[in-house]
Amino acid sequence: NLFGLGQKLSLQANVSSNSNKFNLKFTDPHLFDSKLLIAFSAYNWEREYDDYTKDSQGGSVSLGYPLWRQWRLNMGLGIDDTNLTDVADNASQVIKDSRDYHRTDSVKMALHRDTRNRRDGASKGSRNNLSMKYAGGPLCGDNSFTKLEASSNWYFPVSKNTTFHPKLTAGYIAGNSEGHLPVFEKFYLGGLSSIRSFDNGQISPIDPVTGNRIGGNKMWYGNLEYIFPLANTQGLSGVIFYDIGNVYDLDQRWELENYKHSAGTGIRWMSPIGPLSLMWGYNLDPVDDEDTQNWEFSIGGAFLSSGLPPTRRPPTTRTKWRVKCNLQLK
Repeated sequence: NLFGLGQKLSLQANVSSNSNKFNLKFTDPHLFDSKLLIAFSAYNWEREYDDYTKDSQGGSVSLGYPLWRQWRLNMGLGIDDTNLTDVADNASQVIKDSRDYHRTDSVKMALHRDTRNRRDGASKGSRNNLSMKYAGGPLCGDNSFTKLEASSNWYFPVSKNTTFHPKLTAGYIAGNSEGHLPVFEKFYLGGLSSIRSFDNGQISPIDPVTGNRIGGNKMWYGNLEYIFPLANTQGLSGVIFYDIGNVYDLDQRWELENYKHSAGTGIRWMSPIGPLSLMWGYNLDPVDDEDTQNWEFSIGGAFLSSGLPPTRRPPTTRTKWRVKCNLQLK
């Protein structure tokens, strides 16, 4: 609630041994006191992977408008300039080809519907998203592709204080005829936000010659969670989960019988500085170099939050700040 105007200003800095990420974003959800949302963002990301280093700079501008009830339409334009350096000599040719294609000019359209009773710790309602990202063609740039993603979250109260939470997500990406599909735009799964017990990006098609993970053109994953209270007055809850999904090459079918899956447990706490999550996942069918188990931790939230729905202007004149950090323990 920046300056009491309902606007949002966020600065994210993520610095670690293998990555540096800086992101600045400004959002006005009610431009000139209308229902039109406008947002600007700029970022500078650098990350070291096993076979290359990715350095990206870019920005975007987007507009959003409510269509009907909880349905909202967002549209945006983005520009990204990426350089791959320190590419290993024995890296996959797919990775090496991406060194020569830097700029991505894209337009993105997304349709959202959010009926959750709370942003954090929801116990009923749903959140559904459908998006399309188109790059290249008349927008110019070196890269050209079409990317589709869809996700559906549902929250069902089982009893007064317990919740059943299923989630299903799927995606598809294909290169257009007039440009290149870079390796870093493809799909990778693993980590706290998709399939727990796997490292980030660990679930991916493998180059049969070099053994590098090169991303996929199709992906799907599902999460089933049973959420129950541990200490209601302190906002502490327990989670039992099951995750399943996979990533496929363009020439592969949607082989639902070929999947990765894990199960585990964890805790979530609505702490004074925001929601805290600590999860332990166990790989139910490990192969090759996959870990059998993994711990993951994240924390992020808002100070002086009004708790109002995202489409309503907060009445208070206080500014709220958000702090977020992630830590992976192995």
